[in-house]
Amino acid sequence: DYVGCGGVVGRINRGQIADCINIGEVNVADYGNAGGIVGYTNGGNVTVCSCYSVGAVTAENNLKAGGICGTIKSDSPTFENCYYSDSLGLKVVGSGEGTINNTTPKAAAQFADGTVLELLINGRAEGEHPWDTDCSSKQLTAGGPRLPVLAWQNLATNHEDTDKDHLCDYCEKAISNHEDTNKDHICDYCEKVISNHTGGVATCVGKAKCTFCG
Repeated sequence: DYVGCGGVVGRINRGQIADCINIGEVNVADYGNAGGIVGYTNGGNVTVCSCYSVGAVTAENNLKAGGICGTIKSDSPTFENCYYSDSLGLKVVGSGEGTINNTTPKAAAQFADGTVLELLINGRAEGEHPWDTDCSSKQLTAGGPRLPVLAWQNLATNHEDTDKDHLCDYCEKAISNHEDTNKDHICDYCEKVISNHTGGVATCVGKAKCTFCG
């Protein structure tokens, strides 16, 4: 009953866990306690804040499996501003009760589009938090889901623009400009008209020629 397996910490009785990520699977057999961030705690002087977990969490007795914490044995630890995948179908805490503030399951799209990142930052200014804000999300593994990441991970930014509007689908930053290399007044990338014919002088023997496309 006192064995804990967590995505970040197995067991904690005192202290703080802040700004952490778990993408790995947490799975315990027999009567262990499994949590996306913490497996087991029996300390009231415990705070878990601004963390998220998207890995699968399972225990033989799923009453002891939680999206953030497996089991709280006693006292009342605090969980605030933490998030986990809604696909898990789990409660924040599998067994026991704690103080839970702004800690909820979120959809995959919310992890990708900046919703969860903004919640994790929680109003802190640049330099006051460790999260990467270059884009709303990045891929921690090749072909993996887009998720908020920490700045120290130094991951390459992979903006995406599936609708070809020159803005990142996730962070909405401008990532490209209109270009018209073949001078047809249409953007080579988004295929929108970006300029009009202009200039040139018509004569009695010839039409005016556009100074741009000729």
